[in-house]
Amino acid sequence: MRMWRRFRPWFLALLTPVILTCGDGTMEPSTIVSISVTPASPTLAALGATQQFVATARDATGEVVGQATITWTSSAVGVVTIDGSTGLATAAGNGTATITASVGSVSGTATIAVTQTVAAVNVTGPSTLTALAETSQLTAAATDGGGNTVAGVTATWASSDVAIATVDVNGLITAIANGTATITATVNGIDGTIVITVAQAAASISITQQPSTVASSGMALPQQPVVQLVDANGNNAAVAGTTV
Repeated sequence: MRMWRRFRPWFLALLTPVILTCGDGTMEPSTIVSISVTPASPTLAALGATQQFVATARDATGEVVGQATITWTSSAVGVVTIDGSTGLATAAGNGTATITASVGSVSGTATIAVTQTVAAVNVTGPSTLTALAETSQLTAAATDGGGNTVAGVTATWASSDVAIATVDVNGLITAIANGTATITATVNGIDGTIVITVAQAAASISITQQPSTVASSGMALPQQPVVQLVDANGNNAAVAGTTV
């Protein structure tokens, strides 16, 4: 009996589950058998956008190990970077990456995709044309929600008034008549616009001779000079109230 009393505390201790801790109070990696990462497969639509990942470590009984210290890594830092201690991921380029949460030799993963979505279209180029038949090239730049350029997309062009200005499939506009027209560039359903004004400006004075005419009496009439203002392309640029 004395022998039992002596070893009884040690025997009871063996029947009690033992949880090992490190010197800093965190769980030993050896107690963890699985790690799950959430969300499992998120998508980021803009460069610079962030996603917070959460890792849950469990022991062999399925219980959550709450004090586990997680280390985070990304398989493709050109696509997504991740803070090694917090699990905050940041989009760096289009593509996919595997995010891994590890404790010792035990790890769990998630897949993240970066696919830029067009949020705005900015149309730039000269907004005023000063001669009929004058052409000018417009440019459409698509950007994501973070203001970053979205590469590899094509704009569809349209003019609100083709009697004033036309635009081709590449964004080249041509002045047809004086007035204004709105040019629209559409990328993935998102529009960008610019207002084009056609306002002829006199670039020179043209002087020509009227054709010879003969009066009813049979006498030849003197030829009269024709003086007119013309734009840079030689089109009549006379404006009401303008005299030469």
